Amino acid sequence: DQKMALFLCLKADNYRLIWGMPGTGKTFLIALLVKILYDQGQSVLLTSYTHTALDNMIKRIMDLFKGQCGVRPGIENAIIRFSSDVNMVDESCRDFHYSRGSFSSVEDF
Repeated sequence: DQKMALFLCLKADNYRLIWGMPGTGKTFLIALLVKILYDQGQSVLLTSYTHTALDNMIKRIMDLFKGQCGVRPGIENAIIRFSSDVNMVDESCRDFHYSRGSFSSVEDF
């Protein structure tokens, strides 16, 4: 159940794998975890086998951060989308795309 999965993920020392059948709420649960961890000042690394899955996660995370006054300030600067080919990134997520010339050093991250 999602409440137990949320609890176990928040209790995990380093990482937790979330898997399940389609339509069981994995994307929502992961987006909620990202929001909770972000609100606590923690960093999150999301990876995916497909571009579409990663773009869907970014969209769902942004939906959770939307309020009556639009997207919460700062969150758009907290997401970095990596891909070797920007054309594989959904247009709605391209503002988050990292390009090789975007940062001159690791400190710029």
